[in-house]
Amino acid sequence: MITPTPEQLETLTGGRYAVERLLAAGGMGAVFVGRHRNLGSKVAIKVLPQDVAASAVRMARFRREAALAAHLSHPHIVQVFEFDARDDVAYLVMPLIEGETLEQHLARSGPLDYTSLRDLMRQVGSALAFAHARGVVHRDIKPSNILLEEPTGRWLVTDFGVARADLVGDTAITQSGVAVGTPAYMAPEQATGRSDVDARADLYALAAVGFEALTTALPDVALEPSRLAIALRSRRPDLGRRVAEALVAPLAAARDRRPPTVDAWLDLLSQAERRSTLQPWTAVAALAAAGAVGWFALRGSHAPVSGEPVVAVLPFATTGTARGLDLDSVLPQALAWQLELLPDHRVLSAGFVRRELARRSGDETLSLDSSLALAATLGADLAVLGRGDATPEGLRLSIQVHDATRREPVASADTAGPADSLHALVSALVVKAFAERIARERSGWATPSLPRGLPAIAAYFQGDRDFRHGDYDRAVERFDRVIALDSAYAPAHYKRMLALVQLNPGEAQIRSALRAAGAFRERLDPVSRQLLDAYETLVRRGDLELADRAMRDLVARYPGAVDAWFALGELQFHFAPLLGTPLSEAEAAFGQAAQLDPAFAAPVAHLITLAIARDDDDATRTHMRRYLQIDSTSVLAALVRAGDTLIFRPELGPRVIASFPNRPRAFLENLAFVASEFGRSPAERSVGQRAVDVLWNQAVGRDEKARAFRMRLAALLGSGRETSARAFLGDAGRAGVPRTELDRWLVLGGTTALPDLASDASVDVAARRLAVARDDSIVDQWLAARWFTGRDADLAADLTRHLRQYLHAEPDPLPMHQSLVDDLEARERLAAGDTAGALATWRRATQRFSIEQVPFALAASLWPLRLTRTRLAAASGRHREALDASESFVRIAGFVDQAAWPEVLHVRADAALALGDTALARNTYAQLVQLLVNADGAGVATRERAARELERLTSKPVPDR
Repeated sequence: MITPTPEQLETLTGGRYAVERLLAAGGMGAVFVGRHRNLGSKVAIKVLPQDVAASAVRMARFRREAALAAHLSHPHIVQVFEFDARDDVAYLVMPLIEGETLEQHLARSGPLDYTSLRDLMRQVGSALAFAHARGVVHRDIKPSNILLEEPTGRWLVTDFGVARADLVGDTAITQSGVAVGTPAYMAPEQATGRSDVDARADLYALAAVGFEALTTALPDVALEPSRLAIALRSRRPDLGRRVAEALVAPLAAARDRRPPTVDAWLDLLSQAERRSTLQPWTAVAALAAAGAVGWFALRGSHAPVSGEPVVAVLPFATTGTARGLDLDSVLPQALAWQLELLPDHRVLSAGFVRRELARRSGDETLSLDSSLALAATLGADLAVLGRGDATPEGLRLSIQVHDATRREPVASADTAGPADSLHALVSALVVKAFAERIARERSGWATPSLPRGLPAIAAYFQGDRDFRHGDYDRAVERFDRVIALDSAYAPAHYKRMLALVQLNPGEAQIRSALRAAGAFRERLDPVSRQLLDAYETLVRRGDLELADRAMRDLVARYPGAVDAWFALGELQFHFAPLLGTPLSEAEAAFGQAAQLDPAFAAPVAHLITLAIARDDDDATRTHMRRYLQIDSTSVLAALVRAGDTLIFRPELGPRVIASFPNRPRAFLENLAFVASEFGRSPAERSVGQRAVDVLWNQAVGRDEKARAFRMRLAALLGSGRETSARAFLGDAGRAGVPRTELDRWLVLGGTTALPDLASDASVDVAARRLAVARDDSIVDQWLAARWFTGRDADLAADLTRHLRQYLHAEPDPLPMHQSLVDDLEARERLAAGDTAGALATWRRATQRFSIEQVPFALAASLWPLRLTRTRLAAASGRHREALDASESFVRIAGFVDQAAWPEVLHVRADAALALGDTALARNTYAQLVQLLVNADGAGVATRERAARELERLTSKPVPDR
């Protein structure tokens, strides 16, 4: 029999498993998915190659090593449930892991960041140390034998001993001269087939895996570790020298020059991390090497040493014996392993602590004060002392956590249960003594809720940390993991929603996240409930002013609510033009959030932008340094460094610009937004234009093409380059921009005259194509209705009637869609001679937004409606309203807003003159001249008119006001 069928495998396993399907097959055997008939649990059944069962010697080795693997019960080892060989088929039964191998993960996502690698090394290292202590050497550590469990984020080691059974010959159970393992990861002594391969071969393989995980390349085995460290840093300059040297230490050819144990290696790595002085520009070396960025303004500042508390687990006092457990060694090690799951803590290995205690005190029993003093000398901030009592009924465990410096207790916990539930008992101690305390400190509530189980708790804390560091993608992944482990944990749904709002993935995902959070609303704390209500108002109703009032009330009632201050700042920052609030209010809100939580990176990023906007160089430098002390690796961190160079070292600006083709899209879009803000200098706007050009040149696929085209055309129109805009529009179809996007711009140009981008005949054809769009293309039908109003009354009325029917039938329409229908109503009022009614309708329509679409959508900022209101107010002599309406264009709400700038600024300046505000008029004309410095076509005439008006006003004295 080569590979059994599922039915045959069910018979071979005695009918205990329902074999569902073949999962994978290859030269090392086949894996089937099965289900235990009585328990219902999913399993993986691995069938080994036929020649294993056919060889008595190989079967003897297989049974011996499978038996060893079956006894390896550890959180990071895939345990063997059972094994057997019947009818020339050898098989193993293991739990089915939901996830992927490290090999698959690297192929899909690229190299790991250092934090992820450190988690992998600690978790896999703890599994190997556990096996080594029991005389088991894996000898085939490689990326395909390391699994990432999706629901928990755990790294797991699999295939203990199986590879050896597959590869050993028939002459002896252990035969010298036969190389066992995978050549690319073999230690030299293993590759030569020596029979005395020990645990240091596993260290060698794990270090090779680590090198590959960081660089996607295997280490050059011909190099000494010192040269390998240099090679590693050349590929990953974000690593400190000591850390790189520690990572490659096990790759020494002579095993006596490697760390002797896993614990010794992890200790070496921890010491290297503590000794490395982190600089705020650590990740910039790679960019600088490519001539990408400078760091002049940051050279004098070092980030503070990490504030993560260091934990030392001291030996337990034990009584009694538990079958198969050495409590003296197992308890401290098990507690240290579980503590490593918690973020923002650094745990000294239990072996290192035990050895140091023995070296410094011998067999002497230390007092509490002496134990704490010794822990402090090891660099520990917290020391854990414990007790374990084994009785016939089971285990009773207790721990006390002390501040090692102040010599005072800070937490305690106790638990009891059967001896075979050791990991669950230790997990309960960690939750009570550490996780609950962390949750109280972070939430400010006396009895905060936590998800079920330490893996879920750890993922929640990690997600919260990622959110505060501005890594919203990873935060969403962490909260998804929590929800997979505890689907009813309300704070995870809520925090996931907050992170998704920052990523702005689109209306459907944000609304789905809101619904999920709302389903558990009553389980949230009062602040989170009220903030969720404010977000509901913002997303579902699009009412900026009502959401603003709700958030102001919230921070007034709970002045220590960090998330509420940040949310208020976000609203006032992004929608200041639409709310009519000064940016100083957003700055105050972000300042409060940053003060309340110094590790919260996102508000500091906004403070940088606001300091730049008011030309405060000192504040800009201060906030940049502070940001990079919190976050040095994200897209925003790269943006901060680029901004530092462009502002404080303009001579290095070409380096930043030259790096644009290698930058991620999010970096370029953020930079384009910042550099394109109204009032930027021509040099700054040219940087934004270059970012947009790169986005256009690198866009792939319909959606990316449409978005990049939209940004580039708006930037051209906003700078008065009308001839260039028409030429770009004419060529865009051949470049792959979807026909619908081109039609939208033709009709927009026709209905707004900013400028007319095509003949009326061409616009009419485009509008008719949009008119027959799918039912969900509300914007397209609105544009068509706008065009045909006054041109084809019947078609316009039919389109308007269809849009109103849609709103009536849709249970939860987008706020923007209601505003677009209001726009058509306003135009009807205007056609009937009701100017006041039309203006009132446009005022109402422009207070309701689909906020998730505002930044990059064609009309979600409602700029065509705001423009029409501005024009009508000016034309009817309502100059104050014209000023108020045009105020919303002074800062970008949506990127496309700038298309209206040339006309809006003229209207604004004229209104200011009519109201006698000569200073505002003069300043507006000056900004317009600067904006149109590179204008072409009709934009040149607009610039010259503005220049004449500016010259006329400059020659007059400014009246006292």
